[in-house]
Amino acid sequence: MKRSIALLSLASAFLNVGAQWVTNPNFTQVNRGYDIARDAAGNVYVYGGSAPYQLKKFNPTGVMVWSYTANPLFNSTGPNYYGDMGLDSQGSEYISSGCCNSYIVKVNNLGTMVWTSPNPYLQQWRMAFRCDIQSMIVGGNLGSNCNPNPCNIASFDPLTGLLSNVTNVQGNTTRSLALMTNNRVYSLHVTPGTTPSAASNVLTCSVLPNFTPVWSVPSNYLLSEADCGYAAYTTNGSGGLAYGYHGINAIAGNSSWIYTYDGATIYKRNAANGAPAGMVAVAGGQGCLNSGIAVDVCGNVYVGTQNGISKYDSTLAFVNAVNTPGAVYDLVIGLSNNVFACGNGFVASLVGLSPCATSCLATGVPEENESTLFDIAPNPSSGNFSIHLRQALVNPSIVIYNALGQKVFSQFLATDSELDLSAQPKGVYFYRISGPGRNTYSGKLLIQ
Repeated sequence: MKRSIALLSLASAFLNVGAQWVTNPNFTQVNRGYDIARDAAGNVYVYGGSAPYQLKKFNPTGVMVWSYTANPLFNSTGPNYYGDMGLDSQGSEYISSGCCNSYIVKVNNLGTMVWTSPNPYLQQWRMAFRCDIQSMIVGGNLGSNCNPNPCNIASFDPLTGLLSNVTNVQGNTTRSLALMTNNRVYSLHVTPGTTPSAASNVLTCSVLPNFTPVWSVPSNYLLSEADCGYAAYTTNGSGGLAYGYHGINAIAGNSSWIYTYDGATIYKRNAANGAPAGMVAVAGGQGCLNSGIAVDVCGNVYVGTQNGISKYDSTLAFVNAVNTPGAVYDLVIGLSNNVFACGNGFVASLVGLSPCATSCLATGVPEENESTLFDIAPNPSSGNFSIHLRQALVNPSIVIYNALGQKVFSQFLATDSELDLSAQPKGVYFYRISGPGRNTYSGKLLIQ
């Protein structure tokens, strides 16, 4: 009887969910989108296909705007492996090849190439922007000039394409990356070659600018660099098609918790020290054959499966799910109570999951990042807040965004300042306060 009730509850959770729109991306040779991003206007960018890989832009209703073929990354006589992409606040995309002697290409929001990175590196499997689009990092196997080997992570200059601070962070080849607004870097490492070992499957935390180690723990996955097999590669130009040897979208989180996902199992860890805090096996997930994970500001977790997107609350209790036409490889939270996803034969805007605002908006709204530099009270309030700076900042200011990522208020700050948001509707708002250097400090305000 209990089993019947559980199955009925699970079936009921799938009701009233579905697609706002679904588009066939029509990638050549292999019609799969591996990575997706969206800008502040709700336009969607998808990178996928087979060599030479393609980058496509879709408007908020799913109509394709332009398509760019990554010929500068194409080796017409040798192997071609899929890399990654990143999006900046101007709508420019950065796309990489995974291997070998790989480059990065910058494409502007009109679909025109801006530059190709000046120096190749061995393998550039993953890229990550900081939520407020001020920093970018690259991970993979960047060469053997580090001690210990290999060099597996570096900072990246979006203006020039140059890498800096190339180093090793307590692991082997990097297969997933996340970069938070507090400059903490989370990287997932796997075993080189084809035979995985538990010892080389680790999750690490480091801090910019020099990737100073904070902690390193077993990832609880057992993966080699060959194991993930949904992205296409070629062994000879466009020929010799096969699948595997690519990065995955496996890390998301906030200032309190970090979540990892290999396509089958989610692990939750304390962001401060990596201590385990929970796990769940995802129904419909298949290890390294689907991917994608996101966390909203309410702490809900969204992951891609073989046939949809599943939502879990912050304790990893299942909430509901929505179906997709094929396996999901990446997802991103939208601006209108929706989630964008790409995968095997589709790009879609999905409704019914009811996400809170994403914790990493393209408008620059970062995830919560508590600071000892200031106090804001009362919080919650009816719309009037007092802010006290505990130490002097250089030209401090505060910017406040609503749940859609729209700026609703800004003000320069004195040691003691009053913020009047009484004209704003009730709800959750997000603030960003400038700090020393390029640091920002952020959090949530509640008007009730």
